[in-house]
Amino acid sequence: MFVSKKFFKTTFFVLFRFVIVFSLFFCLVQIAFAQVEITEIMYDLEEGSDTGREWIEIYNGSGNSVDILGLRLFEAKTTHKEFKIISGDGILSLGEYAIIVADDTKFYIDNPTFSGDVLDSSFSLRQKDGIGERLVIRDSEENDIDSVTYDPLWGASGDGNSLQKSNGNWISASPTVGKVNATVTSESLPQEDDDNDDQQENV
Repeated sequence: MFVSKKFFKTTFFVLFRFVIVFSLFFCLVQIAFAQVEITEIMYDLEEGSDTGREWIEIYNGSGNSVDILGLRLFEAKTTHKEFKIISGDGILSLGEYAIIVADDTKFYIDNPTFSGDVLDSSFSLRQKDGIGERLVIRDSEENDIDSVTYDPLWGASGDGNSLQKSNGNWISASPTVGKVNATVTSESLPQEDDDNDDQQENV
């Protein structure tokens, strides 16, 4: 069967355009994901047990809405399952926050007026013996999007405060769950150390 050169040429250009369009789409998705960042951590509450009451805030600082379905939390050397949507539609609009919780029932008891996006994940933040841990937001392919290694020495250890990212640094201040973080330049903290954990398992 004879196949013309025109057919090969047309097929080549169609495939080439497809690859280019797919690559651009993938790059745009990665750029958007790269602007999803961890902005607040409540790891040690002032009263009662911390179990199930800890939470992590993420923020969309990109120029577009971001589909956060498929994102995962890495902590305690474990990449957890994809977030379960408790409240919201899984789309984080520009400038919008979402809260990752360990137990949504306990979160709403502590924050009864909160009406923003809530994502459920399985985690327990560490603050034992003055040691924190590394937190990472990962995409469905387990590529790192944003990370922080928090340190209880930064503050917010059982005093009612949370750790908040402010002007690129981390500060201890009264919780601003789902809202713009505090700005306390006089209490700025050193940048976190993002050394990688060597071992992990999927849960």
